[in-house]
Amino acid sequence: MPQYMNQAEAAEYVGVSLNTFKSRIRPFIKQKRLSTEKSQGMILFTKEEIDQFLEDDSKAYRYKGLRKRIA
Repeated sequence: MPQYMNQAEAAEYVGVSLNTFKSRIRPFIKQKRLSTEKSQGMILFTKEEIDQFLEDDSKAYRYKGLRKRIA
């Protein structure tokens, strides 16, 4: 079973503020280029989906300001 992250956790995972994450990721969710789940009105992401999105859509995070933080 996948581990889900809310928007704040996902923003921290990719290394941007929550406001940046919300504003920059919304178009990709609407275009169905990033899969999400909804539970009790919250948008949830899996680590695997975010990693796949960033890998597949390198233009997306480069041009929209999203990047995965390298630990």
